[in-house]
Amino acid sequence: MRMKKQKYLLPVAAAVTAAAALITVFMTMSYLTDTEVADNIITIGSVDLKIDEGSFEDSKIIAAGGSLPKAPSIENTGTNDEYVFFEVTVPKKEVTLLYEEDEGEHKTGQKIHSEASVVEIFKMIANGENKADITPNAPPEIVFGYNKGDASESKEGWVYLENETDTDSDKYYFGYNKKLAANSSTDNKTVTLFDKVTLKSFIEQELSGDGANVQIGVNAIGIQADELGVSGLDSSILTDAKVRELFDIVKRKQGAA
Repeated sequence: MRMKKQKYLLPVAAAVTAAAALITVFMTMSYLTDTEVADNIITIGSVDLKIDEGSFEDSKIIAAGGSLPKAPSIENTGTNDEYVFFEVTVPKKEVTLLYEEDEGEHKTGQKIHSEASVVEIFKMIANGENKADITPNAPPEIVFGYNKGDASESKEGWVYLENETDTDSDKYYFGYNKKLAANSSTDNKTVTLFDKVTLKSFIEQELSGDGANVQIGVNAIGIQADELGVSGLDSSILTDAKVRELFDIVKRKQGAA
C-alpha cells in the first residue's frame, strides 16, 4: 500500500494524512485509494507522519459476516515529537441486520428488526490485551472496539474522544495517550487502533451495484508536541483528560486553518 504524508508548517504545527479503504462487498474486488494535501503556512517547525494498516491488502473479497485484517497505527516520520489522533469514518447503508449467533430466543440469521434501516455495516475489532468497546454488540447495530490506553496502569494506547453522526456515515475520534518521539526506532509508533474489520450480517441482496462499494476512511492527525501551553505533559502516559485537552487544541487549529 502506498503511504501518503501531509504536513502543516506552523509555530505549533499540525499534520493530517488519510488512508481510505474502498471495500466492495460480496464476490467482487476491493481496492484502496489515498489522498494527499499540503498547506504551508509558516515555515517554523514541521510534523510528518504516516499510517500503517498492517497486512491489509488490495483486491480482497468480503461477504456479509466476513472479516478482513485492517490494523491502523501511526508512525512519526518527522524531526519533531508529536501527539497524534485518528478520525475513522464508518459507512452506513440501508440493510436488514441479522443475528450473528444464537442469543436466547433469537437464532443465527434471524432478523434483528422487521424492516431495513440505515445503520453502520462494519464492526471494528480490537485484539489487544486492554481492548474496549464503545458500544456493546447486543444487538450488533453499532460496534467499535479499540485498543485502549490507561494512564492509571501505565498502559499506552488510545483514548476515545467523541463521535459525529451523519446520514451516510459516522465518525469516531481517538487520541493517543503517549507522545511519539522523533528520531527514535522504539517510541515513534502507536499501537494499532483496532486489528480487523468485520462486515455485519445482513440480507445481502439489499446491496447491489454501486451500493456494494463502501469506504472506511482513516485520517491521522498530528500536532507538534512543543510549545502547546498545556501543563502536565511531562508524564510518559497522559490521562484521558489531557488527551482531550490536546484534541481541543487540534480542533481550534483546524478551525483557524
